[in-house]
Amino acid sequence: MPRRMIGLTTNAGALQGSVAVANGGTGQTVAGQYGVMIARTGVAVPVTGTVAETIVFTGTIPAGLLSANGQFFVNAVASSGAGLTGTWTFNIRLGGIGGTSINSIAGLVSSIQLRTLSNTANRGATNSQISWTTWFQNATPQNSGNLTAAVDFTASVAVVATITLTATGDTVTFQAGNLIVYP
Repeated sequence: MPRRMIGLTTNAGALQGSVAVANGGTGQTVAGQYGVMIARTGVAVPVTGTVAETIVFTGTIPAGLLSANGQFFVNAVASSGAGLTGTWTFNIRLGGIGGTSINSIAGLVSSIQLRTLSNTANRGATNSQISWTTWFQNATPQNSGNLTAAVDFTASVAVVATITLTATGDTVTFQAGNLIVYP
């Protein structure tokens, strides 16, 4: 039987069941049943020679995807080698540089392997969030206090990870990250 192309916005009623993972779908039949991977990378991004806040990872949550009770997770790994002369800060922001910080880990020094998991949840509205972070400095667990935000997720929102150095001669490398949304 020949295949026929249909427009998903004009012929949505023609679709039945779910799209299998092998065919590029999620296999889910209920919205929000599984998380949606928005962005991921394992490409190393070194930050050196600048004390400006530098974006090392970006993912954009599409308008309306995050419901009033939805949540999202950002996992990230960064490291600094031995011999840093200053300190560094790792941040996760909503809306880009200068946007709302949902995770800020400051005063990091040399020879640190940083792994962080930030969980941000809407609190019964698409414009009211609470975020908490668990992070590991080398293998030692740490916790950041809860942060609140008032970002409107009825619009698209960029979620960025940044690194800021205090000395221009230092280098810190972002190693990997991902952004997963549970609508």
